[in-house]
Amino acid sequence: MADSPILVETAPPARSITPTMLIALVILGGWLATALAASAIAPYDPDAIDIMNMLSPPSAAHWFGTDQVGRDVFSRVLFASRVDLLLCVVGVLPPLLIGTTIGLLSGYFGGVVDSVFMRIYDLTVAFPFFVLVLAIVGVLGPGLLNFILALTLVGWVSYARLVRAQVLTIR
Repeated sequence: MADSPILVETAPPARSITPTMLIALVILGGWLATALAASAIAPYDPDAIDIMNMLSPPSAAHWFGTDQVGRDVFSRVLFASRVDLLLCVVGVLPPLLIGTTIGLLSGYFGGVVDSVFMRIYDLTVAFPFFVLVLAIVGVLGPGLLNFILALTLVGWVSYARLVRAQVLTIR
């Protein structure tokens, strides 16, 4: 009997962590840890008003100084990292979901559906991104929720166009 060749499937090579990726993971991990531990790290209450220390320069007591009503800027920066992380997640996920859905529907069905969605796309990209976000927030009013809604209403377009192009290629 002749030896039959044995086909062995090999796994793709494992991706190693590059130095750049390691640095990014350390920075992201530090930022996440800082945001989660802000109440333990912050030397002062971020909303505590101290009119005796208004606009103090950086010192041993107030590392970043104080603002116009005497609040510790370092404590406020630590607590602001929580809002930043929230905006990172909420500013990307809803536009991703909406844009992916619109791109899939537009690319798959084509015709009238594609025309309607792409005219909405054209209307949205006719204005600069941040100008349109500011206009929407101006209409809706100030607030974090309105800002997130404005980001969602404007941010979906890049995802929709990319997904639509991929669906059209496969279709």
